[in-house]
Amino acid sequence: MPEIAFLNSAYMPIEDAKISINDRGFVYGDGVYEVMVAYGGHPFRMHQHLQRLKRSAAEIRLALTSSVEEIERVMMEGIERAGFDDTMVYLQFTRGVAPRKHSFPANTKPTFVATFREKPITSEQTRRDGVNLVTIEDLRWGACFVKSIALLPNVLAYQQAQDSEAFEAILHAADGVVHECSVSNIFFVQDGRIVTPAKTNKNLHGITRRAVLDFANDLDIPTSEEAVQLDAILAADEVFLSGTTFEVLGAVKIDDRNIANGTVGPVTQRVAAHFRLTIEQGRYE
Repeated sequence: MPEIAFLNSAYMPIEDAKISINDRGFVYGDGVYEVMVAYGGHPFRMHQHLQRLKRSAAEIRLALTSSVEEIERVMMEGIERAGFDDTMVYLQFTRGVAPRKHSFPANTKPTFVATFREKPITSEQTRRDGVNLVTIEDLRWGACFVKSIALLPNVLAYQQAQDSEAFEAILHAADGVVHECSVSNIFFVQDGRIVTPAKTNKNLHGITRRAVLDFANDLDIPTSEEAVQLDAILAADEVFLSGTTFEVLGAVKIDDRNIANGTVGPVTQRVAAHFRLTIEQGRYE
């Protein structure tokens, strides 16, 4: 199956999609994006993703030239053209092409890019065994709830995790308050209750994060969104992550320190299984 792209008004093979070196996304990281998964051609929580895209664009004063309905049509046609069983859809809007100058250009049309690739597969062994995490002080800007394409601090944190042979990096403030991970949201379980950092300007308000809280409610598992200290996560009964492409993934070690007995816990397993069941039942919104 081909990986394809949509650039402004046309679909094409992904390797043929080109933008100007004067595009402000390339020059400044001046743009926003969304990533979602379509299972069997059905995007998961599409409308929540598209509403977040609109909010991110509004926060950086980027006027989208495409309506939500138009973006949805581009997505659905791209998913059909690509033909994968499960598709990773990437949407990006930048402020467009203009001479390099910090101030917003006048009368410039945003650049709209979408790509359609096969969804990455997380192995069953990884799901059974769980993953390792490292902790890193969060040095990002103060508007992390905006899904900005300017992701260099996240890239550096993620690479530091990879260099440590870990899956992900927990980002925390100097005082130990945990915000999120470099590419995912984080949860922990204590005495049967699921806890996740409250939504603030310092974390992304994850769509999969919201789904996990909804699924916990389906399972009658109590949840809490609150300020979370790193020490609480280190002392937790279970720790797990949520992310668009891997859904729910248990963590078993942080900075070479086991979480509880060092295995993926039962609450994590229940939530992950319910996530898969929800998809199998065709509950995409």
